[in-house]
Amino acid sequence: MSLQAWLEKEFILKKEFIKQEVEKSGALKVTFTKDNKRFIIPELFDEVEPSKQFHLPVLIPFHEKLGSGMALDESTFSLLKRKFRAFKFQNKNKEEDRIKLQIHISKKTLSQFDKISKDNNLKDTVDCLEYITNKHYTNQQEHKKEIENLKTELQYKEDKIRNLEHDVSSLRKIIKQEENVKNKSRDDLVNYLIRTSINANCKLAEYESLMCAEKTGGFNLVN
Repeated sequence: MSLQAWLEKEFILKKEFIKQEVEKSGALKVTFTKDNKRFIIPELFDEVEPSKQFHLPVLIPFHEKLGSGMALDESTFSLLKRKFRAFKFQNKNKEEDRIKLQIHISKKTLSQFDKISKDNNLKDTVDCLEYITNKHYTNQQEHKKEIENLKTELQYKEDKIRNLEHDVSSLRKIIKQEENVKNKSRDDLVNYLIRTSINANCKLAEYESLMCAEKTGGFNLVN
């Protein structure tokens, strides 16, 4: 892969990486050509015509995009690629708010990590840990949702039971009222019959008294 092809892949990140290497005096430095054009070259060299000296130059149309000319030797290019991999890894850790963590785990646990990684096409242990964490979180959310659904269902059943209890209570009141009405009607009937019987007895007694009086009076007239 040529230097320019390498730069064009993930260009924004590599441009930031190159800027960092120049600023911290890493593998690269800035020099200027005789016609005062800015050029990035290997730190160990001091050339004023880098595009002729190094056989890995960036073509001129790419200079404006990069903000500078650039030319490297094979050794520096290889070093740059290795350093970029580390830079990319650190940048990813920073973006994803990762921290370095050293732990000791058993061979059995590591073997389980490897199996999980293989079964789920995961790249490394970090991805495996993230997968397990995400799966655990997902399971927790599903469990929480199940609990909420059960609570909702329980609340529905409790409300239904309360409604049934209210209906039963209302029916009991209605039955009680009907029983009271029936009892009152029966009591009224009994009272009516008693009054009628009393009246009838009174009239009968009065009639018998009159009959006795008439009989007694009749005997007196004969004598």
